[in-house]
Amino acid sequence: MGAQPYIAVIDDDRAVRIAVGSLLRSLGLACVMFDSARRFVYYPERGWASCIITDVHMPAMSGLQLQEWMLHQAVTPPMIFITADASTRAREQAIASGAAGYLEKPFAPDVLIDCLAGLELLR
Repeated sequence: MGAQPYIAVIDDDRAVRIAVGSLLRSLGLACVMFDSARRFVYYPERGWASCIITDVHMPAMSGLQLQEWMLHQAVTPPMIFITADASTRAREQAIASGAAGYLEKPFAPDVLIDCLAGLELLR
């Protein structure tokens, strides 16, 4: 990957990772996929992520725990949360900590595209 910025896609659901990754690549964006937040944390080039798209609920480390960890590391690329759980508490926590988006699964591709456009990641 080198010094090339990329979007990290973190979801324990393989089908979601594949779908989101395919959408990102179709938009000309580089992406790296992870099946857990912990795998991302230990990825040596995580600092090159220009955005993180993460599931809220995952085993071992949730997306919200990842967000907290990232804030403590002072590494804060924009984070877009995706979830099948419509919990108001999780949404409020993510937004209060600076989430760039909070999407409920299933979501239309245009909704994610709009979030990315708002972050000026699309050219």
